[in-house]
Amino acid sequence: MSLREGCKIERIEAIPLRCKLAEPFGYSQGWYEKRETTLVKIVTNDGIQGYGECFGPIAGNREIVEDFFAPILKGKNPLDVEELWEFMYNKGRAAFQSFIPMTAISGIDIALWDIKGKILGMPIYRLLGNGHRDEIKAYATGHYFKKTNSIEELFSHIITEALENVKAGFDMLKLKIGLGVLGFDLEEDIKLIQRVREAVGGKVTLMVDANYAYDPHTAILIGKELEKAKVFWFEEPIDPTDLEGYKEVKAALNIPIAAGECLATRYGFRDFLSQRAIDIAQPDLCAAGGITECRKIADMASTYNIKFIPHVWGSPIAIVASLQLIASLPRASLLEFDRSDNPIREEMGKSLIVREGSYVKVPQNPGLGINIDENIIRKYRQ
Repeated sequence: MSLREGCKIERIEAIPLRCKLAEPFGYSQGWYEKRETTLVKIVTNDGIQGYGECFGPIAGNREIVEDFFAPILKGKNPLDVEELWEFMYNKGRAAFQSFIPMTAISGIDIALWDIKGKILGMPIYRLLGNGHRDEIKAYATGHYFKKTNSIEELFSHIITEALENVKAGFDMLKLKIGLGVLGFDLEEDIKLIQRVREAVGGKVTLMVDANYAYDPHTAILIGKELEKAKVFWFEEPIDPTDLEGYKEVKAALNIPIAAGECLATRYGFRDFLSQRAIDIAQPDLCAAGGITECRKIADMASTYNIKFIPHVWGSPIAIVASLQLIASLPRASLLEFDRSDNPIREEMGKSLIVREGSYVKVPQNPGLGINIDENIIRKYRQ
């Protein structure tokens, strides 16, 4: 019996993980007091297991994966990844009408690619194309806000973290702005960037992420200051769905504009790319449609000569899925390497994520290339 005839999906399980943070941290849209994620585990009839990850809160992802998609995918061949993606997308659209549960589809899709790689004995990047990179350049993201007694204390905290990341081998750092969440104004945002630039020096590349803290006019004002600080890109300056606003901001500034972590599917990116509203496309594999769809977004971005640098936030599964996709691309890209507090990521990733300075190794084993420690899953499972 051939693989196509014999391999079937036996079970799909949503695995909710959560841990409380020792100290909350924030950004322009709010505060994190915990880290949580939903893993997806798919088991075939012959015992092969694949893992994926859904972006966002447990609520919703868990129910949609187990109660909606799992029953309709049972018995299907996991090798038919793209066919199953279209099946899930169409079923989700018909069922929910006003939205399609892309985070759930993303987690399932990543797990299917993991299984496909294991069945065929190849890492995912080999299945996707002629990938030849065994390591990917990474930038350190983090530098979130803390609840301090003064703005100077906050600046000191962020500068210390930035210097620690440089000492750890990173020469590219991404900072957060949007201090209005703490009651400060635009001048403090500008001061923060200036102070960090002075502390790390001119040889370290800085990127800035506003998480849509501003309107277009304000974004242009602060963007002019970011140009002076030689910032590499300005990320999500405004509402992530404001196409005309992005075109306005991009036209007014000489700094590259990055966005896309709040968009999903090639359909969501289509106008932003075709109308050249952004310079860098940043879909999250765990939210935008998984490996299947993000590869299509990458190809679409390439058509318009727009850079593709995915957003990454989650467990080692999100990290290695992004590594596998990036390694498959004909053009070099970057890996976002989260350095903020996340005990789940740190414990799971100790033996899985291999970093040397500012480069992260691409796992070479079949599928995602990593083995998940079930003991850590049990520790944080909800």
